[in-house]
Amino acid sequence: MTRSLLVVAGLVAGLSLLACNPTDDAVDPTCDPVECAIDNCASRGGSGGRCIASRCVCDGTPTGTCFDGYCAAACMTYGGGVTGHCSTPTHCECLTEVPDDAAGPDVPVGAYGFANGVVVVVSTAGTFPIAGALVYAQRSTSPVAPIPEGNYCPRCLDMTTLPHTFSAADGYFRLENLAVGDWTLVVQKGQFRRVRQFTVSRHLEEVDIPTDYTTLPNVQDPASGDTIPRIAVALGAYDRMEDILAKVRLAELDPSSRAVLSTASFDYYNNGSGYGIPGFDELVTDPARMARYQIIFVPCSDSTNDALLGDAAVQENIRNWVANGGKWYVSDWSYEWVTFIFPGAINLYGDRGSPGDADVTPHYNGPGRVLDEDMAGWLGAMGIDPDSMSFEEIYNNICSLGTIHATDEDGAPVDVTPKTWAEGRQLANACGGGDYPYTVTFPFGCGRVLYTSYHTVGQMGGPHPELMPQERILLYLIMEIGVCTDEVIIW
Repeated sequence: MTRSLLVVAGLVAGLSLLACNPTDDAVDPTCDPVECAIDNCASRGGSGGRCIASRCVCDGTPTGTCFDGYCAAACMTYGGGVTGHCSTPTHCECLTEVPDDAAGPDVPVGAYGFANGVVVVVSTAGTFPIAGALVYAQRSTSPVAPIPEGNYCPRCLDMTTLPHTFSAADGYFRLENLAVGDWTLVVQKGQFRRVRQFTVSRHLEEVDIPTDYTTLPNVQDPASGDTIPRIAVALGAYDRMEDILAKVRLAELDPSSRAVLSTASFDYYNNGSGYGIPGFDELVTDPARMARYQIIFVPCSDSTNDALLGDAAVQENIRNWVANGGKWYVSDWSYEWVTFIFPGAINLYGDRGSPGDADVTPHYNGPGRVLDEDMAGWLGAMGIDPDSMSFEEIYNNICSLGTIHATDEDGAPVDVTPKTWAEGRQLANACGGGDYPYTVTFPFGCGRVLYTSYHTVGQMGGPHPELMPQERILLYLIMEIGVCTDEVIIW
């Protein structure tokens, strides 16, 4: 008796070009997709590959040594196998089935069970659910491929043959038709991931997954199955993004509800904060340093680094970093870090092209609503009315959104228009009557840009230990799964 063993592995940063027919490429430029993915890429430590313009493009940077997890994923995705392994250090072999003897002789043929649980995050204000988290199970005999350490281009893998689901608005999930035996459970939202083991012991068993297994982690500990994104924060003069991160335990909070930076699981740079720490200029002028991070926050600040905005090399560094997979989050008076780098995407009231032009509106609290259906459902599950919210400390006003020329994840030209997540009325109808965007995002290459016209966490209102609704919106967008459809995984 046999059963299929299903595995999935992450696709990692960068692209490596190989000739599919290196000995006779000029005569026969045809690239064979299976040979490319399995023989040329997975056998050398890549996680797969694709034929682009008759050339073999490996996903990730092959190390030269085959890795079982990547081999299995490539076989499942490209080679028609249900698993794979490295038969030699440089050869990936695909398998169609494996012996089904792990469950023991007393288990009936076709025995299966279920697994239930809730995906959550623990914050200083208590535990709250995570909606849209990917939850899947793979046989524990195959390793889960690691998430890359630094910036990388997220790629998609077909999940249709793997037991998987997405958590509901209240965080609940249910995995069905799990064959009796040992499983690896993977819970993931963005680059926050927890990996744990569980077992289905008998036919029709309902396995209640402990919350500890489904709580998104707050430390980087891959050996224990916990992964968090690599984050840099440009500490500003006003909006204190570091405090939000501390509220979800990425740093300790002091008694005044401020982040204790010495305990942070993220790095930080001076962008007007006044701290004696490395300057934001040291980050954005150094592509290699930027490449260490998967998320960079540029919260509202003063004019400390305005001189960098017109630097063509800095602009190119940021665009390249985002295109390579980075998430670039900007708020309020730091808007120039979007408009100078990605001109035309957002158009603000008063902006004439010089730093600070749009910083002309007295701050106000604006009534607004969330437009995205999934985000609205998640807020509603926490008792927040997504159609009647107050967005606090708005200082800038988005009048319109534009369409910019960008590239997709494969480098092909594409026109991009920002998506509005939340909108509302402006003070004194700055841009005119009606509702205007408060929070927007847009893709650029493999990455994403976010801008909010308000302080994500305000200083004027004083520190607070709870998570305001607009802070929860930011956390939702940090963890957003990205560009893939609901039948695939993005790593």
